[in-house]
Amino acid sequence: MNILVVDDEKMITDALQLILKNSNNKDKITVSTNGEDAFRRMKETTYDIVVIDINMPEINGLTLVKKIRNEINYTPEILMISGNFTPENVQIASDFNIQYTLAKPFNAQKFLEKIETVKKHLSKVKRAS
Repeated sequence: MNILVVDDEKMITDALQLILKNSNNKDKITVSTNGEDAFRRMKETTYDIVVIDINMPEINGLTLVKKIRNEINYTPEILMISGNFTPENVQIASDFNIQYTLAKPFNAQKFLEKIETVKKHLSKVKRAS
C-alpha cells in the first residue's frame, strides 16, 4: 500500500513513519508537514491511505479533504487524526465520507490497529471490483 502521512508536527510524522516501517509491512510511506505539500504530492502520486491531522496551519485537514474529494481524480481512504474532534469536525468528516478517525493522543498499537482496519476494508473493496 502507498500511505501518505500529513501532520504539521514533524515529530508526529516521523513517529508515525517509524511505527509503520517497524510493523513489518511492505508499505511505501511518504510524509508531509503541510496541506499544500500533501495536495501537490497527491496530484503526482496515487495513495491508498492518507493520514491527515485536522489542526494544521495554512490548509487545515478538513480543507485538505475537501480539495482531495473535489480535485483529485482518485479516492484514497482517509484516516483523520486530531487532538480536538468537535461535533462540527465529525460532521464535516462524515459529509466527506471519512469512516476512520483516531483521537490524539494515541499509542502505536491503536494507530496500527486503525491502519489494519483501513487496509482490510481496501482489500475487500478491491476483491469486490
